[in-house]
Amino acid sequence: MRAFLAIEIDDSIKNTISKLVDKLSSFEEGISWVKKEAMHLTLWFFEDLKEEELEYVIKILENVSDETKPFEIEIKGTGFFGKRDFPKVFYLSIQGEKKSLRELYDKIENGFKKIGFMPDKPFNPHLTLGRNKSGGSKRKIVSFLNDLNDYSVGKEQVKNITLFKSELQKSGAIHTPLRSFSFGVKG
Repeated sequence: MRAFLAIEIDDSIKNTISKLVDKLSSFEEGISWVKKEAMHLTLWFFEDLKEEELEYVIKILENVSDETKPFEIEIKGTGFFGKRDFPKVFYLSIQGEKKSLRELYDKIENGFKKIGFMPDKPFNPHLTLGRNKSGGSKRKIVSFLNDLNDYSVGKEQVKNITLFKSELQKSGAIHTPLRSFSFGVKG
């Protein structure tokens, strides 16, 4: 099954981000904007998580979450992946207790490596706003986002992580929570 591990974002922050996405979507076409209900901070992506692997993944996440204390992140700043003239992904940056976020990721990565899962790319915490499906230049959006470099969407208290199943549909991916892991039982 296609799955991912994520930090869920509070609805009030999603509402603020959704307003920003509405404004950005009026600038140019060819962007697949993230829907409000799909906004999250991805920690790990599983292209094909087998049913027999799921119990090992869950055990690792139980251990990691038990040993993790809640921490705070701030969704602040903007950016894009790809070249300035041909950006691929537009995003909001993650600030705040980045050391705690990094420690969380490292614990997850170390646990997953023990059962044969390797990260698909280096961890670069961000919240995706949209993907450039046309491949063309999006100068208006890049310029607007550059002006928002110090823009703070809000702060989020990270108290848990959630494992989601992701089913691709023509209308977009459907994300179904499989299990949430609360922090601090031992932390």
